[in-house]
Amino acid sequence: MQVYILDKNQDYKIVRRLEQVKGLNKPEGYVRFFGGPNCHPHKNAYPLVDYDENGEVSAIMHHNFSPDLNQEIYLGIVKAWIERYGKPEYAS
Repeated sequence: MQVYILDKNQDYKIVRRLEQVKGLNKPEGYVRFFGGPNCHPHKNAYPLVDYDENGEVSAIMHHNFSPDLNQEIYLGIVKAWIERYGKPEYAS
């Protein structure tokens, strides 16, 4: 699942974007043919990033959001983003 929320103006131009992007490896994966205690899968961070109308990173809302996290964290981030950049009546 990937989060992607757009805020458009009346000309349908994107003025704000909240997106979950694929980030850095944390930690680098390691696999051996015979297995072993040091083997572990490759993992990536998936930060929630706020982009401005020029496509520049404005803020990192959460450094590693995953479906395993508490849903209240996600809803709080989205609500704060909508209240700041969208229409506050949509935040409830």
